[in-house]
Amino acid sequence: SIKPTPLNLAEDEAWAELLMGQGGLVDARETLESTPEGVIAGAKKLRQGFRAFDLDDECTWGRVVLLYPSTTAQPQVWFQDLGRKWFFVSKCYLDYFRLLIMHLGLPNWHYAFTEVGLDNGTKQWFRFLTVERLTIDMDNLALSHERRQIFKGHLPSNRAREAVPDA
Repeated sequence: SIKPTPLNLAEDEAWAELLMGQGGLVDARETLESTPEGVIAGAKKLRQGFRAFDLDDECTWGRVVLLYPSTTAQPQVWFQDLGRKWFFVSKCYLDYFRLLIMHLGLPNWHYAFTEVGLDNGTKQWFRFLTVERLTIDMDNLALSHERRQIFKGHLPSNRAREAVPDA
């Protein structure tokens, strides 16, 4: 059964995801320092209207939620890992369902969208069943990890310009 899920998006990781433009809720920023206070205030106001519903209450390796950013916006799918950090997965349920199919519904596939990445057991299943998908996920993990580091100011600015491709 689908039931409302309390959200705690105050953690830094969730703010980083949100302010980096994940989900298209606010304009993307290259670094945290380049994020104006007005954008942060707007994101806080937006967050107050969030509503989420757990998509799989049997899931023991994290939480997948259908997040309604406001009453008029299309719901998005976010994943909360066991460390209680939130990560953007898709802009709509249809995209989430496509990702589910591409990942063959393997246990822990959502971790491809986190900082941690896939565990060794899940990687073995991907190598056996769909090595192409594993390659894509590993490349995306490296890019998103580097982007998060740039956003948080952990990489020098000249390295930041090289690491973030133009959109």
